[in-house]
Amino acid sequence: MSRRRFFNTTGYVLCAFIAFLLIDCNKPQSGLSKIEIDPDARREGQLKLNDLVSSVEYIPLETNDSCVTGQIYTYDVTPNYILVLCSKSTAVYLFDRSGRFIARVGRKGQGLGEYNYIDNIFVDEKLQRIFIRTYDPNRLNMYGFNGEYISHLPLDEYGKPAGSIKALFDNKYLVIYRNSMGKKDYTYEIRDRDYKLLGRGVRSVPYSVYGTPDGRSEGANVVLGWFDSYYRFENKIYVKENALNDTVYSITGENTFHPEYLLGAGKYGITVDIRSDFTGAFDRMNQCVELMEIYETADCVLISYEYQSKKYRCYYDKQSGDLFYFPSKDGIPNDYDSGMDFWPEKQENDRFYKFYEAHLIREQLLNTASNGKDHAAAVKFRDFANRLKEDDNPLLVVASLKKKTG
Repeated sequence: MSRRRFFNTTGYVLCAFIAFLLIDCNKPQSGLSKIEIDPDARREGQLKLNDLVSSVEYIPLETNDSCVTGQIYTYDVTPNYILVLCSKSTAVYLFDRSGRFIARVGRKGQGLGEYNYIDNIFVDEKLQRIFIRTYDPNRLNMYGFNGEYISHLPLDEYGKPAGSIKALFDNKYLVIYRNSMGKKDYTYEIRDRDYKLLGRGVRSVPYSVYGTPDGRSEGANVVLGWFDSYYRFENKIYVKENALNDTVYSITGENTFHPEYLLGAGKYGITVDIRSDFTGAFDRMNQCVELMEIYETADCVLISYEYQSKKYRCYYDKQSGDLFYFPSKDGIPNDYDSGMDFWPEKQENDRFYKFYEAHLIREQLLNTASNGKDHAAAVKFRDFANRLKEDDNPLLVVASLKKKTG
């Protein structure tokens, strides 16, 4: 399904050819690696899941009348807890790391301690608190591990919607503003727990939009290529500001943004000209590379993008500098336990996370016939999948990365 859509916020610019002019950071670019993407020149690679991971763990969330989750919109995983947001019911549930249900957190509404449109959710084990960033009302709500409301931080004074909180790390928030028309100077901010500004980076680019129904660029609510991605690797946060200049930045301890990878798509890049064309942008975008998730291992960078309404998943080999494609449409071929082909949704250092619905795991089991000589991991997966019911809650897959060799 395409990620392109209309939003009530101003759009980004996804413009690779001006990347070097727009990078805003305090360190030199000597270590910047450039990754070229050409959708017409796709080389299939040999990398499989067993090459990347040392283990795969399946954690089914407890299913009972108090916590029927359905499809999970967003989630947070810590060493001892799993926090999930069910998109259909707008309900937040806390589980322990084994999947045992603990509590429903808050409730839907617009009153004190309630939430409606949720941006993101976080667990803070050190403070024993749960945080829910909600746009309606415009607050950062705080709850105990029993699910009861404690207090909130009003965010109206920081503007509406006061940015999207993408990550909680090192007692700080990573905030992103989906704005590139020059109405806000920077795309990213680092704020402390009291929401005090600590740092900012990645300048937005002023431009005008033509062809809008009311004839004004201010009325352009089209967002193209907005898909932001972040991950934590080797205890640093990385962000891909894909709609400005296709650069992956690491965030330093001094709250500055250091460029690490530049992803170029040549003639398939989304230019300022495309972004300015309100009426023709969507048609022209179909012929462009729209970057989506980025993740990283010791030896490669995992990249997904959309082109001509199809999603492609590939990897950049850090040693050779080559880009290779996975043959599976679902991501990394799973030769580890013959389970689902895998593509992460989150990365926390050496762990990849992804939620699957139980019925999909059951379907995979039925579609993969046992030859009676399955290795231990495959046997374990089949035993686990056989115990699942199709209406069980989703399950979390945790893939632990191998350490760097050599």
